[in-house]
Amino acid sequence: MDKINKTGFSHVLGAIIPMMETFGVGIFASNSVWSMVLGVLPKNDGEREKQMMEFSRRDSTEDKVDNINTITRVAGLITKRPDYSISNITEFSYAIRQLNRYVSGDEIASSSLSKLKKIYISYITSYHHESMTLGKKKEALETLKYFGEEILQEDEELKTKLAKISFYKMLS
Repeated sequence: MDKINKTGFSHVLGAIIPMMETFGVGIFASNSVWSMVLGVLPKNDGEREKQMMEFSRRDSTEDKVDNINTITRVAGLITKRPDYSISNITEFSYAIRQLNRYVSGDEIASSSLSKLKKIYISYITSYHHESMTLGKKKEALETLKYFGEEILQEDEELKTKLAKISFYKMLS
């Protein structure tokens, strides 16, 4: 018999996914997925937030992988709508950071994050391109630098990819 996922993520996602399936993702704000992640894995460093992270990190590998796969599936739908607002892309970055922390030390769960990270890099690349097109090069470069050096500093791979995106030149 399959084990039932009873983690914090499964309760949050279990409530929202039926609404997405019924009404589509169009009724949800672009940052709804990131808000769900940050609701379970808060980004602040207070004692309550640390306790919530430690509690969530006790999830089994199977549950972590299941939760990340579900988040990735929903993120794939949400990111098809380009919302490059600073709040949305910042929360997406924090969600990636917190998910990295959630799976830290669990190699199998960590590898399950690779598809979500690809979605993130693709989305950030699109944000950068859009910003360059609109003449907002300076803001985009500052944002990418902040994400790489502050929010995602623990993830060398993403930090490097963000730096590379900063150096892309648009073809005229």
